Amino acid sequence: MTAVDEDGNRAPFSTRRWYATVSAPGVDVVIADPDRKYYEGWGTSAAAAFVSGAAALVKAAHPGLTPAQVKRLLEDTARNAPVGGRDDSRGFGFVDPAAAIREGGRLRPDDLTSAAYGRKYFGPGPDRVKEEDTASGWAAPAAGGLGVALLITAVVIWRGDRRRPDEFLI
Repeated sequence: MTAVDEDGNRAPFSTRRWYATVSAPGVDVVIADPDRKYYEGWGTSAAAAFVSGAAALVKAAHPGLTPAQVKRLLEDTARNAPVGGRDDSRGFGFVDPAAAIREGGRLRPDDLTSAAYGRKYFGPGPDRVKEEDTASGWAAPAAGGLGVALLITAVVIWRGDRRRPDEFLI
């Protein structure tokens, strides 16, 4: 997603990358603030909110569509597509939620099924692999114990000889 100005050009602060999918308003956007006031502002956050809202509207109108289908709808129905169909500055063009909702009515949801088991949200996960009796079972504790022993030895040696340097002279 990229932010564009009122002329549809990429805003100077917006990203320009290969992963840009669509563009949305990001300059002189009315923004609600926590102080319960509205301001005119700019930023990719405003553009991201616009695209997120468009995706939510499409999903609400067509709940059976997968996230990939919603993304494809937003790409396919974007307005003012760049030459060549897509570029890193504006993605596939300016997001058009109304067109995406209209076009979504013509799609058939992908035949995906839930991976949930019964009423559970997640399955039990993969079966545990039986651990064989290998060196990995005892090597870590042995290495840790050796490290502690070396640390204690170093502290004893460091603290053990506290004579002044002139006492070493004969």
